[in-house]
Amino acid sequence: SSCRRPSEKEDISVLVISADMTGLFITDISIGDTQSVLTFSGDITAELLDGDAITLDESSILLNGRNWSQWTISEQHVVSKLSGFYGYADEPDVKRMLWNHVSYVYHVDGELV
Repeated sequence: SSCRRPSEKEDISVLVISADMTGLFITDISIGDTQSVLTFSGDITAELLDGDAITLDESSILLNGRNWSQWTISEQHVVSKLSGFYGYADEPDVKRMLWNHVSYVYHVDGELV
């Protein structure tokens, strides 16, 4: 497909799914410099496909056993890379969404990663 500039008013169809809908949850996360590996509680291959976009609700993330209210600025940056929600430098309470793209969905020893 080709790229084009969006019109002033653009409607993009989106199919949104959540853990509440699927009953599948992220059980482990390994964060790397250029990619993160998410391990799910069950088979997500019917729901999450290569090229899909994903965001995570920051209020549901624990980093080193602590929630969002206890993170340092550097920890907030780590979580932003994972969640897809970034604060503006001049307005840290205002967030912009830059979702992550799923690049590969596969099984490892019966676990979906």
